[in-house]
Amino acid sequence: MTPLEAYAEANRYFENAKEALQKAGKEDYHYHDRKYVRTACGIAHLGVLIACDGFLTMRGVPLPKKRTIDFYREHIAKFDRKLLRDLNDAYDILHLWGYYEGVLRVAVVKDGFDIAYSILDRIKPAPGADVSIMQPRAASWRGKLPVVFGGALLLPSLNLWLSTLLRIFRAWVAEKASVATAAPQSNPQVGSSQVELS
Repeated sequence: MTPLEAYAEANRYFENAKEALQKAGKEDYHYHDRKYVRTACGIAHLGVLIACDGFLTMRGVPLPKKRTIDFYREHIAKFDRKLLRDLNDAYDILHLWGYYEGVLRVAVVKDGFDIAYSILDRIKPAPGADVSIMQPRAASWRGKLPVVFGGALLLPSLNLWLSTLLRIFRAWVAEKASVATAAPQSNPQVGSSQVELS
C-alpha cells in the first residue's frame, strides 16, 4: 500500500467512525448507546493502524502480513517519538477504553479522535505532491538530510541546497576555529615606544 493509498483508506475509516458515533446520540457529557461508541472507536483505531502503515511505508519499513501493536511501537520509535506517544494514546483511548471498555464520556472519545486525526496528518501528502517520488528516510540522520520531514515533502533541489549550505557553514566554523587557535603574532611597533628622559 502506498502512502497516498494509506492516507485515503485511513481517512475513509475515520469518516465511517464519525458516522457510527453520530448514531450513538449524546446528552450533555455522555453518549447514549455503547454499541455505536464501541464500533466507532474500533473503526477509528483501525484507521490509526492504516495511517501508521503509510508512515512506515514512507520510511521503507517492510510490513509483515500479521502486525501487532508492539511491531508498530518498535518501528515507529526509530523514527518519531511524538508519533509513538500519539499511537500509545490512541491505542489506550480508542482500542482499550473505547472499544473494549465502551467508555461513554464524550470528552474522552473526542480526545481519541483528535489524536487519530493528528496521526493521519503525519502522512498527509503536500498539496500537489507526487507521493510516488517520496523516498524512505535513512535510519541514521547524521550527515544526511531527510527527504520527508514532518509529513511534508522536501524537493530534491531544496535538499541539495540545504546540504550545500550546511557544508559551507561547517567550513566557516572550521576556518574560525583555526584562526582562533593560531599563535598571536607580535608586532614590534606596538608598545615599544619608550621615551628616554635625560
